[in-house]
Amino acid sequence: FKIGKIYLLDVLKDDEICNSVNKVLLIGYYLLNLGYIAISISSWGDINTFSEMIEIVFTKISVILMIIAILHYINIAALYFLRNQIISTFK
Repeated sequence: FKIGKIYLLDVLKDDEICNSVNKVLLIGYYLLNLGYIAISISSWGDINTFSEMIEIVFTKISVILMIIAILHYINIAALYFLRNQIISTFK
């Protein structure tokens, strides 16, 4: 969130818009996490042993981390292309 603000400020050049976009992205990630948790908990089957519980929990955590990583790189790519478009507009 803090380092992303610096990158967004470099791209957008407006502190107010930068803060707004940064907060929207942060809220979006939180909502994604909570939604995934709500859906995945309801889809769990019966857990009989401690090792099954550990396996399921780590599988669910790894899936959400992969989703967040993919979304992060999509956001970075979108901001990169937006920055290039803004730079080419002012040349």
